[in-house]
Amino acid sequence: MPRPRAFRGPVAEESFAGYEAVAGEVAFEMTFDQETELTGFMKLRLWVEARGADDMDLIVTVQKADAEGNVVPTLSTAGPHPGVSGVLRASRRELDEDRSAAYQPVHTHRREQLLDDGQVVPLEIAIDPSSRIWHAGERLRLLVSGHTEDPAGFGAANAMDLRNRGEHVIHTGGRFDSHLLVPVIPSRRTVGDDRSQEEARARFVEQQIGSEQAAET
Repeated sequence: MPRPRAFRGPVAEESFAGYEAVAGEVAFEMTFDQETELTGFMKLRLWVEARGADDMDLIVTVQKADAEGNVVPTLSTAGPHPGVSGVLRASRRELDEDRSAAYQPVHTHRREQLLDDGQVVPLEIAIDPSSRIWHAGERLRLLVSGHTEDPAGFGAANAMDLRNRGEHVIHTGGRFDSHLLVPVIPSRRTVGDDRSQEEARARFVEQQIGSEQAAET
């Protein structure tokens, strides 16, 4: 089954994607058409529905994949890690408006807001900060599920007490502005790069051999 496509801007047509709450998942992918650096915090906004349950735990992961779709892991001293993640229980979705920022939601965790049958609610999910570069043709993959994975060397994430049952449904498009907010860093390669590099080289030569000899090189 093809993965749902991710778009760079608002989508007019409403749609949805569902998965079995305990073991299923859904993935969204976007292919970069130019080199892009993402450095900082990410935030995921999802409109969700729990069918057959009054609560849901969402585990989300942002991955880098190559042009063939293979995951490009982050390397660390503990070993390869598939990507950066975020977790939120729907009943704990209430935001602390004073402490939240546009790029980093903070939740109050002061009360439970259980879901009614058929109720669709927005969740703001904080994702761990990271720094990676995607080259043209590589993909950003967003995984949404109700279960965790245990990368070797990173401990037992599955010890979490999850409330998932039934089906999770993600609503997108139109009035459901589900989206991933990412920190795009402007490219360092500008029209003036070559000139700047030449000026830096000239200053280095001058420091090493003196201004008079530098002028002769």
